Amino acid sequence: MTPVPRLAALCLALSLIAAACGGDDEQPAAPAPTASPTAAPTEAPAPTASATDTSQPDTVPAGPICDWPMWGHGIDRTFSYPCDSGINPDTAASLRRIWYFNTSDVVTAAPVVVDGTLYVGDWAGRFYALNADDGTELWHYDAEYHDNVYAGQITSSASYTIINGTPAVVFNAGRTIHALNASDGTVIWTHARGEPGWPTEFETTPIVVEDRVIATFDTHNAPFPAGVVAVSLATGEELWHFDLEGGDHRGCGGVWGSPSVDLERRLMFAGSANCPTSPDGWGPYTEALFAVNIDTGEPAWSFQPHPPNNDDSDFAGVPVLFTANGQDLVGLGNKDAVFYVANRDTGELVWSTRATADNVIRPNFSSGGFIGPAAYADGTIAGGTGVADCPCMHAFDAATGDIVWQQHAVGPTYSPTTEVNGVVFVGSLDFTLRALRLDNGDVLWSDELTGLISGGVAIVGDDMWAVAGFREPGSAGPSETSGVFRYTVAPDVEAAEQTAPEEEPEPEAGQVRLVGASGRCIDAPCEVGFDFKTPPPGTDPKLTLSIQTDPFQLTVTSSGLGDPAAWLREGSDAAAVGALAYGVLVSERDDRPSGGYLCVLEEDGGCTARTVPRPGASYNRISLLALDDTTVIPGPADGFDRLVASIGFNPPLQTEPLDPPTYLVFSPQGNNLVVYGDNGGTQRLITNAREDPDGRDINGQVCFTGDGRFIAGEDTGQPEIPAGFGIFQLEGDELGSLAATQVGKLTPDFEAAENQPEPYGCAFLPDGRLLTTDVGNQASGPGTGQLTVWFPPYDGARCVVADDIATAQQLAADGDDVLVASARPPTIGIQRYSNLPRSEDECDPAAVTVELFIAVGDGVSLTTGIAADGHGGWYVSDTLTGVINQYDGDGNYLRTVLAPPEGEGLGLEPISTGSPLGIAVGLDGTLYYADLALALNGGNIGPTGGQGTVRRIRFDADNQPLAPETIDYGLNFPDGLGVLPIP
Repeated sequence: MTPVPRLAALCLALSLIAAACGGDDEQPAAPAPTASPTAAPTEAPAPTASATDTSQPDTVPAGPICDWPMWGHGIDRTFSYPCDSGINPDTAASLRRIWYFNTSDVVTAAPVVVDGTLYVGDWAGRFYALNADDGTELWHYDAEYHDNVYAGQITSSASYTIINGTPAVVFNAGRTIHALNASDGTVIWTHARGEPGWPTEFETTPIVVEDRVIATFDTHNAPFPAGVVAVSLATGEELWHFDLEGGDHRGCGGVWGSPSVDLERRLMFAGSANCPTSPDGWGPYTEALFAVNIDTGEPAWSFQPHPPNNDDSDFAGVPVLFTANGQDLVGLGNKDAVFYVANRDTGELVWSTRATADNVIRPNFSSGGFIGPAAYADGTIAGGTGVADCPCMHAFDAATGDIVWQQHAVGPTYSPTTEVNGVVFVGSLDFTLRALRLDNGDVLWSDELTGLISGGVAIVGDDMWAVAGFREPGSAGPSETSGVFRYTVAPDVEAAEQTAPEEEPEPEAGQVRLVGASGRCIDAPCEVGFDFKTPPPGTDPKLTLSIQTDPFQLTVTSSGLGDPAAWLREGSDAAAVGALAYGVLVSERDDRPSGGYLCVLEEDGGCTARTVPRPGASYNRISLLALDDTTVIPGPADGFDRLVASIGFNPPLQTEPLDPPTYLVFSPQGNNLVVYGDNGGTQRLITNAREDPDGRDINGQVCFTGDGRFIAGEDTGQPEIPAGFGIFQLEGDELGSLAATQVGKLTPDFEAAENQPEPYGCAFLPDGRLLTTDVGNQASGPGTGQLTVWFPPYDGARCVVADDIATAQQLAADGDDVLVASARPPTIGIQRYSNLPRSEDECDPAAVTVELFIAVGDGVSLTTGIAADGHGGWYVSDTLTGVINQYDGDGNYLRTVLAPPEGEGLGLEPISTGSPLGIAVGLDGTLYYADLALALNGGNIGPTGGQGTVRRIRFDADNQPLAPETIDYGLNFPDGLGVLPIP
């Protein structure tokens, strides 16, 4: 777990948002410290506890030593894997991503992996047990929701243990410690601190030692009890509480770093937070590295490197325990960017080294220094620093504190550093996970994930598991690009050759108005600070924005910026390429930072924008970048390195197209139903049941009755609701104010299948009969997909006319016939079903005629989507090869309208032009497709989470297809589509 950084604007550290780093090789002396023994603990208000078993534990192992049973691997928190592993400096480059599991929200907790099961929690409060080998969910537990948290419900890692002979996991969520049965997620006990409504929160990972659980907690600098608590491992009942403020609560006794433990000395070590009211409230444990007796809760010593201040110089992370020069030592970095090492017995300073400059932006707000924990191995301490001058990755000689190396390639980080066999892993704010040599800092391997990385990795044998995801605390959630990744050493697996695709044009920008905009820069000029990046020497930069709301217009003025190249992060790939101009970029959510340029600064330092990249979208950030090419939008890592300044908007700038849409495109994705207008507008119409208890899990094709109702598949993820086809009444006449009310449900007679029921395709015949498909066995096994005819008024009367379709997919009506896409033999291809029954009384499957209408071939290896082309013919999609073909009314091949760029194909990364699953055609002939983003994952083929898109292909005056345009991105499992004309 990486404790959630206590920065009001941490997400400035995203790829197009955060401050990049400049070089600074100086090592100024650290401030003079103090170390002293101090007073006994003070009791806090009584906590609440519930338990199911009060007997003492039989055994309390931390988990098998060659698993990864807790944050940092062991109670000494070295973040070093001690067992045999195939990961080493020679093999790190062969690490390959095997699977990705999309969680319900942000993950900043590092995984715990024991006996083949992975345990991790997310900001929504959902705690998961996953099969570590293939990423399938075994069970999940939803922790009680607490309102007054800083960022998310579960921000930290679990600890694996044994309670009364039962394997268990202990983790923190909100203001409560939870102990669960590791096999099924049932509750063993819970322990809550504070009172409902208090800002009490466990942001850290608990540590299990012998018969007790020790956890640290804070109150976000509010005047409430905080500190360290020990509870019984068997019952969750309080054993002791150490109140750092001694009962006089000024908001200066918080602990949002985790503890480590020295069992021989019976001491635990942790670091404490700052004091915003300083010098009032400053005490002997403020901004301190301190030790407490684990049996009594009595303090042993306190080391304070600073006098009273307002520099926000917290101790975060977790102390690392190691031995050097015959001394047992404890080390912990501070947000002042100094790493401190003290004697474990006395707290006396042994050495301290400044890694880089700190970054105190204003009183009580600093964004730099050490926040993520450091790793220790082979006499070296390696760790990263946050948003400030860089280099941001550092290694120290554990005995002397001398800097061994610093690495410019790694951007600012709040992630833990983890070591195995001389390889250290660290994730940074540029979305990139890297492997470096421990001995010299050389980069061995890197992978760009779907989100910002604030959590650490777990290592077992040849495998590594990582997490990703972040969003601005307090911003609208949940994150759609967060989750868990598994990697393994696979030297014989080569990435499929990928050639650079032809440049795709951005979606046509449009004029908009802003809806409900308020705050800075709205209808008045505002200055944008350069807080998160030190301006280059000799510059005096100023940047001003002014935003007009109706119609939208952005006016930018600037002065004193100097050479764009001087702003590039030293040592980065961007610095090697250079920069020639400044561009103003607008981006959407922080966990989906893609966006587009608003304007490019002219010679006078100003520019004006009147359009946005995606009308109807909301934008939470405007950034200034130093660019080498103003026609290309940088990727996450490159954009991070090119950032000059940034300003966030909360609430986001919600745009509304000035021109109304002529039709709507309905897109199930991630079990939500999202609607797009052909004018660029968008609205989530139905939210999934995981996020909304009253929601519905929508998937598959969407079809319309003509009387204001629509049909859509409902998946099995809904609690206590069977899979089937929901009937919804659509209400509202404007995109953005639409509503859908469920008025009925059609539940097919699902055949027995190895896979869950999967309602998917739908089509209406001219007389109102509804045809639907259930996918059946999806990838293997006999064909069990069903084709069902439903008869008006859709009260359940039906006829199953086929139950042997191999992976039944999308449908299209052709007069009184229906065309069915099948993705596997023996029914592979587009099948035509004729002579369909007109009533339930006429149900006779044997009378239905079936013939192959379109066979595979001409680049199509399997058929997943079919849609009328508006000219009497058909489009057919193949999600595996990334191809869409066009056929005439008789099923004859005409042409290919979508194919991967030459040299691309199914590989370890998705095809750049997409994996089209569902397809639909707009009134103007535009072809829309849902891109599943298929890729190879450990020999299997599956969607790449958080990389799905919805795209469109428009046609020129000669009816030739133009390059695909992305209208939405960062999606999970976009599948079917449907088009609704607007009267």
